[in-house]
Amino acid sequence: MLSTSVELQLKLELPVAVTNIAGNAEEGSQIIENKEQLHSHHDADGKIDIADAKYDIIKNYQYIRGKGSIPIIDYNRRNEDLSKSAMLNRGYDQNGLAL
Repeated sequence: MLSTSVELQLKLELPVAVTNIAGNAEEGSQIIENKEQLHSHHDADGKIDIADAKYDIIKNYQYIRGKGSIPIIDYNRRNEDLSKSAMLNRGYDQNGLAL
């Protein structure tokens, strides 16, 4: 997993932390380890953290917000009840559209 810093003024994206592990179910929690690397080696805080759906874990949101950053993480519906009755109960479908 590679974490980068997007430097708009320089028009560059620079690597700032990296974790090398075999892909597995725990991979989604590695964003916290990378952010710890960033905080321990750089005098900088991220303003926005962007990640794909494998990082859609509650503790990641809590950690990122706790560091004063905004999490933008793709939604992962792996544990969601997508039955017709559950969606009718919520009032929206699997795409977030009102029923």
